[in-house]
Amino acid sequence: MKNIYKHFFRIIIFYLLIFAFARIIFLLFNINQVASFSIIKGLPAFIPGMRMDFSVIAYILLPALILTGIFLIHPMKWIIKTEYYYMFFILSIFCLILPANILLYHYWGSLINFRALSYIKDFSEISSSFTILQLIVLLALLTIFIFTVLYCFKKYAFHFLQPVVETPIKKTIHWLLMVFISIIMLRGGLQMLPMNESLVSISDNNFVNQTAVNPAWHLANDIYRAGLFSGNPFETTPQEAAEEKVKNLFSCDADSFPRILMNKRPNIVIIILEGFTADIVSSMGGEKGITPTLDQLISEGVPFQGWGAQYLYTKLADMRIEMLGAEGVAAKRRERSTLSSAGRWAGGGGCHCCCHESMHPLVKKAQTISLAAEGFSVAGDPWLPERCELPACDPRVEMASGKPASQ
Repeated sequence: MKNIYKHFFRIIIFYLLIFAFARIIFLLFNINQVASFSIIKGLPAFIPGMRMDFSVIAYILLPALILTGIFLIHPMKWIIKTEYYYMFFILSIFCLILPANILLYHYWGSLINFRALSYIKDFSEISSSFTILQLIVLLALLTIFIFTVLYCFKKYAFHFLQPVVETPIKKTIHWLLMVFISIIMLRGGLQMLPMNESLVSISDNNFVNQTAVNPAWHLANDIYRAGLFSGNPFETTPQEAAEEKVKNLFSCDADSFPRILMNKRPNIVIIILEGFTADIVSSMGGEKGITPTLDQLISEGVPFQGWGAQYLYTKLADMRIEMLGAEGVAAKRRERSTLSSAGRWAGGGGCHCCCHESMHPLVKKAQTISLAAEGFSVAGDPWLPERCELPACDPRVEMASGKPASQ
């Protein structure tokens, strides 16, 4: 069994060295992104980062551990070859993730994530960030890095499994011990919560904390949180159930509402952040030290974390843009601006196109609902309430129906 332990020990040490090397390059390549920062200040990222590295390595070794369990029972040649090709395949992927994370942080200021992977299908968007010379140098360095890592792994780290001469009971005990150690490594220790980014974020400097995060772990976690493996996170609630929930939200059995503020006539300021993320607000469970002013406002005020804006589905807006095109949307915005300056348009949001009859039904519904929200309707349109009839000569009739307005 000593050879089995040595087999996995060498692989673990090799990956730890690769991750440590990647952190050093990450610090050196991106150190200018942070003012008054030195390589010495980044050293604290290595020890806690190693904790997440062990977790990633445990995930890598899970299939190899299963193959080893089968090998201990039936030492067949195909198991050895399968582990060999699996290890080199996984290592090749890591040789792409680690450099990609370094470059992505340098140009975008964020660790590698699912959104970055979505740009792979359009290589022109990626190549636009580099010159031809930079691309050639980058591909050459990447090729050298991959072949060097694979060569060192084959020569120094990976040794083929050898048959073990032990009793079945001893083999089972040793294999279960390796499984137990792997579980501890997966969780990042024996603490209550499993591995997460908070466990390796020990510094007040956000750059140090991001250096400590393993890029592969961050990417896998971001893909999981994107909902790719957990179904559709945006399923709609049935109408009856939604109405019941809303009814319960506004129900109150008490004779009076609880008083939150001491002042009977307070000045209330409502702050709404659109397009913001709670991942960088510490009082909402995000990273520390990024939004101290907002954290202070939250501590002194009343935060509302469980509500959202009610509006049309994003898909409807995407369909409208696809039908009009970028130039069409810009033209309609200019048209709306012209009507507004003429005093004929009454507020509201969105851009209303004039090809109403030829629209997709969902887009037509979205447009007419938007018109209704602005306080007027179009005669004969079933989607618009008859609460503000427009005269036939009004230009808004032409915009909503696609028919020429009578003169």
